[in-house]
Amino acid sequence: MSHRHMLGFITAFFVRGVASVNCYSRFDKLKGSSWVLAGGTDNDGNAVTSIGVATAMTLDLCLQTCGPGIWDKAARWLDFSERFSTWLLPFLALVSQLPFGGDTPFENVMSILLNVGSPTLAAYSVTLTTLNSRWIHRRFSRISYPSAQSAARVLDNLQQSRLEVTGDDYVLSSLIVLPENDQYWAELLIFLDVKHSYTWSFSNIASIIWVAVAFLLTVIHTFVDGEGSIDSNGIAVGFAWLWLLAIVTCSLNAAPRCDITLLGNAIERANQKLSLAKYIGQPESLDLTVQQPAISIEPDGGGSLTSDERRTAPIYNYARMVPWSLSVGRMYAAFSAASYRAEHNIPVSAEIPWEKGTGHGVNPANRRGCLDQVAAYIQRPSDQHGEISGGGFRSLHASLMALLLTSGTLGSATLMDWYTPTIGLSCRSGGYIIYSLNSVLVWALLMTANHLTHSIVSLEGKTGHRRFPYSANIAILLRRAAKILACMNAIWIVSACVAQFAGVYENCWCNSSLGHRAYTVMYFTQEDIQNWWKPLAGITAFASSSVGGFVWFNVGLNPSASK
Repeated sequence: MSHRHMLGFITAFFVRGVASVNCYSRFDKLKGSSWVLAGGTDNDGNAVTSIGVATAMTLDLCLQTCGPGIWDKAARWLDFSERFSTWLLPFLALVSQLPFGGDTPFENVMSILLNVGSPTLAAYSVTLTTLNSRWIHRRFSRISYPSAQSAARVLDNLQQSRLEVTGDDYVLSSLIVLPENDQYWAELLIFLDVKHSYTWSFSNIASIIWVAVAFLLTVIHTFVDGEGSIDSNGIAVGFAWLWLLAIVTCSLNAAPRCDITLLGNAIERANQKLSLAKYIGQPESLDLTVQQPAISIEPDGGGSLTSDERRTAPIYNYARMVPWSLSVGRMYAAFSAASYRAEHNIPVSAEIPWEKGTGHGVNPANRRGCLDQVAAYIQRPSDQHGEISGGGFRSLHASLMALLLTSGTLGSATLMDWYTPTIGLSCRSGGYIIYSLNSVLVWALLMTANHLTHSIVSLEGKTGHRRFPYSANIAILLRRAAKILACMNAIWIVSACVAQFAGVYENCWCNSSLGHRAYTVMYFTQEDIQNWWKPLAGITAFASSSVGGFVWFNVGLNPSASK
């Protein structure tokens, strides 16, 4: 794209002509004149021998004939309102169905802007939530120790929080080993019931159906109306927003617990019922003023470096995968060690012989002992093999699914305008390319900042140093830059769609293919209409299969237990 064309693009987008012109009538007059010798083309940009048979004209001739302003056919309020309410408004309304959970209105607005500004980040976070859920249920399904499956459900439901599993073996071992604490897991699941989650309701089901039906009907209308004309404005905008339908559907299926206050209250109530083993005598209730509970969430602290980990909106799940996986790994290792000893008929107390339980359960008598014995029971035996968390694989898998959804929807919108005469790069397709690249860039910046953050936290833990100021500042700077870019990108896509419906792109610059041979198609031929069907059908199938595959992966292939 030349500097001249870029300048024309910017001028066409932001500046309206003083007086709009009817470029089509002026082109018709040119075709009847005898003084125009050059500038007429066919719809492939090839020069024609006579202007009288031209169906298109070069950009230079268009500018000489019509000027740089917007053509008068753009100023049609009825056309704008009909297209806006049909193609864009349903998706803007669907934005309200995204999960939020912020403590302040500002955090909720930022969550919206991050979702709209980076569909790649939104798709990555929701897919990562699904993969984490499968991973934890698959891991804990191998454990036969009491309450292991309940623990998996609890940890799964705490993906939207800054989960902390204490390093105190005495508290953690009592929680896992003592039969008195089986009720802890059951009651915590009750406290984390569906009322605390973002899940299916009549309102969001109706919104999804409304958007899906509206999109389907308008696609059908495009195919039917395409028999006599070509208009990709509406369907391209629909493709550009189709990712939102997939994100909302998959987020509802994941049912994230987003309210940090309710989560904190649920864990606090459950911790009050936790029993702690003693050196001598019966277990007693845990004194929270003296000892840290086994499971807690960290709503505050950590400074700006880990601020995104403490935000409960699902869009921030990308930042919580590492600490959440470490906490889950800690809990899994303890349950696994206890299960290993129980399978080998090893009781907690060496003074008490193993007693056979009923069915597949472990007799409560085998789970009692003093504080040191209980703590030793969750230590991994030397002959028990450890496991790799697979966090890198889950992140890679989520990245591929996010890029699939982004390319399938935003790529379809780009291709739809690209293959609509005038064929090639233009203001419309260029706008979608800018949005797509910024979406991926926001995700890449946040992933880089997140990787750097956890590297810093890990190094601080190993070396004992309290600060890595330069690296921390870089991580914070990258994250803030990504959020600013996401906000700008969200404003860009809404503005570009509104401009498309308002006719801002109806001018010589934006109706031309931007390249070394720029020309403007004025009238579609029958051959254009017939050839348009092939890319229309193929692109529609590509976008639909991308969205369908993404939803099927996140919803239809979820083998985890019900939350």
